[in-house]
Amino acid sequence: MAFESQKTSFIPKQAIVKTAAPERGVGGATVFATFLALVAIVLYGGLFVYRSVLNKDINDFAVSLDRARGAFETSLITELQTVDARLSTGDTLLKQHVALSPVFALLEESTVQTLRYKNFAMRAESGGAYSINLRGEADDYASIALQSDIFSQNKYITDHIFSNLTLNQDGRISFDLNAKINSGLLSYAQTIVQQ
Repeated sequence: MAFESQKTSFIPKQAIVKTAAPERGVGGATVFATFLALVAIVLYGGLFVYRSVLNKDINDFAVSLDRARGAFETSLITELQTVDARLSTGDTLLKQHVALSPVFALLEESTVQTLRYKNFAMRAESGGAYSINLRGEADDYASIALQSDIFSQNKYITDHIFSNLTLNQDGRISFDLNAKINSGLLSYAQTIVQQ
Protein backbone atom coordinates (compact mmCIF):
# COMPACT_ATOMS: atom_id res chain seq x y z
CA MET A 1 0.00 0.00 0.00
CA ALA A 2 1.36 2.86 -0.96
CA PHE A 3 0.39 5.83 0.80
CA GLU A 4 0.98 8.86 -0.87
CA SER A 5 2.34 11.18 1.39
CA GLN A 6 0.28 14.14 1.88
CA LYS A 7 1.78 17.01 3.45
CA THR A 8 -0.25 18.79 5.92
CA SER A 9 0.41 22.38 6.37
CA PHE A 10 -1.12 24.83 8.67
CA ILE A 11 -0.32 27.72 6.46
CA PRO A 12 -3.08 28.44 4.07
CA LYS A 13 -2.29 28.26 0.47
CA GLN A 14 -4.79 30.84 -0.57
CA ALA A 15 -4.86 34.40 0.61
CA ILE A 16 -7.31 35.09 3.37
CA VAL A 17 -9.97 37.53 2.34
CA LYS A 18 -11.08 39.80 5.06
CA THR A 19 -14.81 39.84 5.46
CA ALA A 20 -15.92 42.92 7.26
CA ALA A 21 -19.13 43.17 9.24
CA PRO A 22 -21.79 45.04 7.39
CA GLU A 23 -21.89 48.71 8.40
CA ARG A 24 -24.94 49.79 10.26
CA GLY A 25 -26.20 53.33 9.88
CA VAL A 26 -27.51 55.45 12.77
CA GLY A 27 -31.03 54.22 13.51
CA GLY A 28 -34.17 56.35 13.83
CA ALA A 29 -34.55 55.51 17.53
CA THR A 30 -31.06 56.84 18.27
CA VAL A 31 -31.77 60.08 16.45
CA PHE A 32 -35.07 60.51 18.30
CA ALA A 33 -33.50 59.80 21.70
CA THR A 34 -30.71 62.28 20.98
CA PHE A 35 -33.30 64.89 19.95
CA LEU A 36 -35.31 64.35 23.13
CA ALA A 37 -32.17 64.65 25.25
CA LEU A 38 -31.24 67.93 23.57
CA VAL A 39 -34.78 69.30 24.00
CA ALA A 40 -34.75 68.33 27.71
CA ILE A 41 -31.40 70.05 28.23
CA VAL A 42 -32.59 73.21 26.47
CA LEU A 43 -35.87 73.25 28.46
CA TYR A 44 -34.06 72.73 31.73
CA GLY A 45 -31.69 75.56 30.91
CA GLY A 46 -34.62 77.82 29.93
CA LEU A 47 -36.48 77.04 33.14
CA PHE A 48 -33.37 77.71 35.18
CA VAL A 49 -32.97 81.13 33.54
CA TYR A 50 -36.71 81.88 33.94
CA ARG A 51 -36.54 80.96 37.64
CA SER A 52 -33.59 83.28 38.10
CA VAL A 53 -35.50 86.11 36.41
CA LEU A 54 -38.57 85.49 38.61
CA ASN A 55 -36.48 85.49 41.79
CA LYS A 56 -34.90 88.77 40.75
CA ASP A 57 -38.36 90.27 40.05
CA ILE A 58 -39.65 89.08 43.44
CA ASN A 59 -36.70 90.67 45.19
CA ASP A 60 -37.21 93.92 43.24
CA PHE A 61 -40.91 93.99 44.13
CA ALA A 62 -40.15 93.33 47.80
CA VAL A 63 -37.74 96.27 47.87
CA SER A 64 -40.33 98.46 46.10
CA LEU A 65 -43.03 97.40 48.57
CA ASP A 66 -40.79 98.21 51.53
CA ARG A 67 -40.16 101.66 50.07
CA ALA A 68 -43.91 102.19 49.56
CA ARG A 69 -44.65 101.13 53.15
CA GLY A 70 -42.06 103.56 54.38
CA ALA A 71 -43.81 106.37 52.49
CA PHE A 72 -46.97 105.97 54.64
CA GLU A 73 -47.09 107.05 58.22
CA THR A 74 -48.35 104.17 60.33
CA SER A 75 -49.61 106.54 63.03
CA LEU A 76 -51.78 108.34 60.47
CA ILE A 77 -53.13 105.04 59.17
CA THR A 78 -54.01 103.92 62.71
CA GLU A 79 -55.72 107.24 63.42
CA LEU A 80 -57.72 107.05 60.17
CA GLN A 81 -58.83 103.50 60.99
CA THR A 82 -60.04 104.69 64.40
CA VAL A 83 -61.98 107.57 62.81
CA ASP A 84 -63.50 105.19 60.26
CA ALA A 85 -64.66 102.82 63.01
CA ARG A 86 -66.26 105.73 64.89
CA LEU A 87 -68.01 107.00 61.78
CA SER A 88 -69.35 103.51 61.02
CA THR A 89 -70.67 103.19 64.56
CA GLY A 90 -72.28 106.62 64.37
CA ASP A 91 -73.90 105.75 61.05
CA THR A 92 -75.30 102.52 62.50
CA LEU A 93 -76.68 104.33 65.55
CA LEU A 94 -78.22 107.02 63.38
CA LYS A 95 -79.96 104.44 61.18
CA GLN A 96 -81.32 102.56 64.21
CA HIS A 97 -82.36 105.63 66.21
CA VAL A 98 -86.12 106.12 66.59
CA ALA A 99 -87.68 109.59 66.72
CA LEU A 100 -91.13 109.86 68.32
CA SER A 101 -91.80 113.46 67.33
CA PRO A 102 -93.00 112.52 63.81
CA VAL A 103 -95.73 110.34 65.38
CA PHE A 104 -97.04 113.25 67.43
CA ALA A 105 -96.81 115.57 64.42
CA LEU A 106 -98.74 113.03 62.31
CA LEU A 107 -101.47 112.70 64.94
CA GLU A 108 -101.69 116.48 65.27
CA GLU A 109 -102.04 116.98 61.52
CA SER A 110 -104.48 114.15 60.84
CA THR A 111 -106.79 114.28 63.86
CA VAL A 112 -110.17 115.96 63.38
CA GLN A 113 -110.96 118.82 65.79
CA THR A 114 -113.87 116.99 67.39
CA LEU A 115 -111.55 114.26 68.75
CA ARG A 116 -109.03 114.38 71.55
CA TYR A 117 -106.64 111.79 72.92
CA LYS A 118 -106.11 111.19 76.63
CA ASN A 119 -103.68 108.30 76.84
CA PHE A 120 -100.85 107.30 74.52
CA ALA A 121 -98.77 104.10 74.53
CA MET A 122 -96.34 102.85 71.91
CA ARG A 123 -94.33 99.64 71.60
CA ALA A 124 -91.98 98.04 69.11
CA GLU A 125 -93.07 94.82 67.45
CA SER A 126 -91.17 92.22 65.47
CA GLY A 127 -90.26 93.09 61.90
CA GLY A 128 -89.55 96.75 62.68
CA ALA A 129 -93.19 97.81 63.03
CA TYR A 130 -94.54 99.84 65.93
CA SER A 131 -98.00 99.80 67.45
CA ILE A 132 -99.77 102.63 69.22
CA ASN A 133 -102.65 102.41 71.68
CA LEU A 134 -104.68 105.56 72.28
CA ARG A 135 -107.61 106.29 74.59
CA GLY A 136 -109.72 109.29 73.64
CA GLU A 137 -113.06 111.01 73.30
CA ALA A 138 -115.09 112.27 70.36
CA ASP A 139 -118.08 114.58 70.09
CA ASP A 140 -120.06 112.01 68.14
CA TYR A 141 -119.87 108.76 66.16
CA ALA A 142 -119.54 110.66 62.87
CA SER A 143 -116.25 112.17 64.10
CA ILE A 144 -114.87 108.68 64.76
CA ALA A 145 -115.99 107.49 61.30
CA LEU A 146 -114.34 110.53 59.69
CA GLN A 147 -111.16 109.91 61.66
CA SER A 148 -111.13 106.28 60.50
CA ASP A 149 -111.39 107.46 56.86
CA ILE A 150 -108.49 109.88 57.35
CA PHE A 151 -106.31 107.13 58.84
CA SER A 152 -107.23 104.80 55.95
CA GLN A 153 -105.68 107.26 53.50
CA ASN A 154 -102.46 107.75 55.47
CA LYS A 155 -99.48 105.70 54.30
CA TYR A 156 -97.85 105.64 57.75
CA ILE A 157 -100.86 104.34 59.73
CA THR A 158 -102.13 100.82 59.03
CA ASP A 159 -104.48 98.33 60.65
CA HIS A 160 -106.22 100.96 62.76
CA ILE A 161 -109.13 99.77 64.87
CA PHE A 162 -111.50 101.87 66.98
CA SER A 163 -112.96 99.80 69.81
CA ASN A 164 -114.76 100.08 73.18
CA LEU A 165 -117.04 102.84 71.92
CA THR A 166 -119.06 104.01 74.93
CA LEU A 167 -121.17 107.06 75.68
CA ASN A 168 -119.87 108.79 78.82
CA GLN A 169 -121.71 111.05 81.27
CA ASP A 170 -120.70 114.22 79.39
CA GLY A 171 -122.41 112.98 76.23
CA ARG A 172 -119.10 112.33 74.49
CA ILE A 173 -118.04 109.03 72.94
CA SER A 174 -115.05 107.33 74.62
CA PHE A 175 -112.97 105.01 72.44
CA ASP A 176 -109.77 102.99 72.24
CA LEU A 177 -107.64 103.17 69.10
CA ASN A 178 -105.07 100.56 68.14
CA ALA A 179 -102.93 101.08 65.03
CA LYS A 180 -99.62 100.17 63.49
CA ILE A 181 -97.10 102.86 62.55
CA ASN A 182 -94.76 102.40 59.59
CA SER A 183 -91.16 102.33 60.83
CA GLY A 184 -90.15 104.71 58.00
CA LEU A 185 -91.96 107.49 59.84
CA LEU A 186 -89.90 106.93 62.98
CA SER A 187 -86.47 106.94 61.34
CA TYR A 188 -84.40 109.72 62.88
CA ALA A 189 -82.28 109.91 59.71
CA GLN A 190 -85.45 110.57 57.65
CA THR A 191 -86.51 113.24 60.16
CA ILE A 192 -83.20 115.03 59.70
CA VAL A 193 -83.46 114.83 55.90
CA GLN A 194 -86.99 116.29 55.93
CA GLN A 195 -85.92 119.26 58.05
